Amino acid sequence: MTPNDLTPESRVPNNGYFYVRVPTHPNATSTGYVYEHRFVMEQHLGRFLDPSEVVHHENEIKTDNRIENLELTTHPDHSKTHGAERSRAAQVSLECPECRKRFSRPRSRTTRAKRIFCSRRCNMRFHRKSGEVAPHPPAGHGSPSMYAYHKCRCDVCKQGQRDRARAYKADRA
Repeated sequence: MTPNDLTPESRVPNNGYFYVRVPTHPNATSTGYVYEHRFVMEQHLGRFLDPSEVVHHENEIKTDNRIENLELTTHPDHSKTHGAERSRAAQVSLECPECRKRFSRPRSRTTRAKRIFCSRRCNMRFHRKSGEVAPHPPAGHGSPSMYAYHKCRCDVCKQGQRDRARAYKADRA
């Protein structure tokens, strides 16, 4: 049986697309329906479509199932096509309040923030200047407090870290 042997019995809207009733189709739903755009492409090609094949509407109108408007593609290529469109539209151009550098962000990451910075460094620099965040206290070399602010890898600091770990284990035992 080829797709050309099948004829649609009825047309029903569903999620913006049209379904056609073709109960003998091998990929039909349990109620006997197939997406019309897939059915039209199968009729045009003269074969059934694989589940890995996607029929793309070039003008983005889901109900326009003319063969000139349909393109056969794969899932990854279809995702790239729509992903590129969405990612360009979803980007917002901004200016950092600290360094005045121009940068872009996804719109979804800009909705709740009062100020949007280009980096964490600019964010902290801005808030330290404004007094909202206290500056870091000076940390002595090898002191336990320094590990909260930076990771020093010298032998003195490594040895201090080992000593503190041993003391912690001894206290727990």
